[in-house]
Amino acid sequence: MKDKPNKNTKKYLLSFLVLILLLSVTLYVIFEQFDFYEIIRQIQESSHKGFLLLAGASAFLYLFFYGRFAQIGLKAFGYQNSLIKSFVYGCADYFYAVITPSASGGQPAVIYYMKKDGIPYSTATAVVILQTITYKSVLLLYCILSLFVIPEVVFGSGTVFLVCFIVGMTVSATGTTICVISLFRTRLIGKAGAVVIRWLAKLNIIKNADGKTEAFRRELEAYKDAAAYIKGRRAVLLHLFGATLLQRTSIFIIAFFIFKSFGLSGVSVLYILCIQASVEIAVELFPIPGYVGISEVATYLLFGSIYGPNEILTAAAMLLTNGFSRYFPFIISSAVIFCKHLRMNFLAKKSIKHDA
Repeated sequence: MKDKPNKNTKKYLLSFLVLILLLSVTLYVIFEQFDFYEIIRQIQESSHKGFLLLAGASAFLYLFFYGRFAQIGLKAFGYQNSLIKSFVYGCADYFYAVITPSASGGQPAVIYYMKKDGIPYSTATAVVILQTITYKSVLLLYCILSLFVIPEVVFGSGTVFLVCFIVGMTVSATGTTICVISLFRTRLIGKAGAVVIRWLAKLNIIKNADGKTEAFRRELEAYKDAAAYIKGRRAVLLHLFGATLLQRTSIFIIAFFIFKSFGLSGVSVLYILCIQASVEIAVELFPIPGYVGISEVATYLLFGSIYGPNEILTAAAMLLTNGFSRYFPFIISSAVIFCKHLRMNFLAKKSIKHDA
């Protein structure tokens, strides 16, 4: 990212509008299929509203634990960062991931905000890659566990879901491997990066290939030093993994709180955590902003194993679960990023006036 993300404003605005459109269509289809008032009545008759408060708190904790990860990671490189600033990184990752296809905007946005806070590009990149590795690794661990805890769900939810689950695990495992290689085998990444730059130059996508290659090598050297520094600090890596495990679990456990909010029992928390992990790995394949629509379909499909043949109850649980685990964090992130940019613009104008 450059110093200003404004060049991408139109792209982000378009993605945001697509997200709203998809969400509107999704809600329209849901309420065409299921009676709106029956679903509302089902939710209102929930006898344990306190669990809904826990669901909301868990959504907040999801963003909090990303911030905690960033704070621990940056401290390991010698950069003291407040938890509030680190919380903003979590909100940036979530907000830009939701409004861009395949969640592609989250990582560049975090690096951009870290640079604005004075964190070197190499260090910011190393922290973001570490977060990607642990984030994917925790999901893969949950999905492997799912093969033992809910095999009847994974293998009995239809061919389409099974294919998405298997391909999703394969893609995540491959992506994690590439991230590990990029962190600890920088020579290979250097060669690959030079090839990509030359290829982009031949396609006239970039100019001054030699200059770009030299700049890339300088950044890579700094990145190499950062990677070498962190890979020997096992205690830090363990803390980072723990923060990510808590982050993933806090968002997956929302489904359990929704289940309990209906006054139900008989399904273990581990069972529901594995259900949510299976949904997540399957929908990540689709290049849809926020996975809107496809996540509702997958959640409803797998929730049948929890809520049985009661379609209204299953639909209500699906709406509440996705509402708290996907859209509530987006609302929080949107508000935080909006305030962050207001402050950035205010400081920029103040600086201009001071210089004048």
